[in-house]
Amino acid sequence: MQISEEEFERLNFYNTTYEAIGVWHMKKGERQYLGDPSVRVCRFCGKSKPEMKFKKLAHVVPQSLGNRNLLSYYECDVCNETFGGGIENDLGNWTKPFRTMLRIDNGNSGIPTLKGTGASPWRIEGKDGSLAIHAHRNDMPHSEDEDKQSITFDLPRDVYTPVAVMKAFVRIGLTLMPDEELIHFDDLMDWIKNPDHRVRTIGSNTIYQTMHPGPQPNDQLLASLLRRVDDDASVPYMFLILCMTNQAFQVPLTSRERDAHLQGRQITLPILPTFTVVDRSIYGEPVGRSVDLSRTTQVRDDRQRIVMRYEAKQDMQGHRSGPD
Repeated sequence: MQISEEEFERLNFYNTTYEAIGVWHMKKGERQYLGDPSVRVCRFCGKSKPEMKFKKLAHVVPQSLGNRNLLSYYECDVCNETFGGGIENDLGNWTKPFRTMLRIDNGNSGIPTLKGTGASPWRIEGKDGSLAIHAHRNDMPHSEDEDKQSITFDLPRDVYTPVAVMKAFVRIGLTLMPDEELIHFDDLMDWIKNPDHRVRTIGSNTIYQTMHPGPQPNDQLLASLLRRVDDDASVPYMFLILCMTNQAFQVPLTSRERDAHLQGRQITLPILPTFTVVDRSIYGEPVGRSVDLSRTTQVRDDRQRIVMRYEAKQDMQGHRSGPD
């Protein structure tokens, strides 16, 4: 595994400032459940059987992101439907372009299809283990750099509300959280359930996103929770780390109680380095950035830039199949 001196310093910062209180691997195979099947009390609304039903599969990480097997016993059907039709739909729209291009199959409706509009609509879909692009060369939102053997796609996102995307990430963290830690996050719990996105919560609505170039497994996810070691340190109490294919997300989970000493202070943090086994000399270095998800109104006509490299290309112009 390659690591730069700057990444080593960032890693050392997190190793000394935080401790991992849980790591969850999600991949094809046997289902894993969080909670006790004999205690059916919803973590989010506080209601239990027989008032509430618990018949639906409650995915800890939304199924749209590729999680098929990590489930919980403590999310009732009403909360499941509310999240799925609300904030998780916003997260799905926000992540859709890269889920298509990275061929992330949710196991239900498959790999999402991207479609363009206009006089000559285009379409990108996962097909037979690869990407099928249906478009006239001049209608596809892309540019090519033949010297670098790369294609840059400028792909549209479906409508989403940024703060709802943030709430969906926080919902994952609250689902993974140990029972004894939940008492510190009443404010966040109320916030993610509030359909009025104008109501603010404590802490920042900024997440950190790292993109790792190169081929990565697209059927595995990893989630972890980091908890602050020193309660007086000037850093958020907890973080959710979510890694999927080429993307890694670092999401602050702010506690009104545990982070009271941080209110009104400007906090600057390095991005937690995440690693892959690909050769950086071939595929390039990981790129990290902060993403502001504080906007409370819908975003339309947003686009995501995705760069993909190729080893060779073949001009199919004039090609036809079938007998002469």
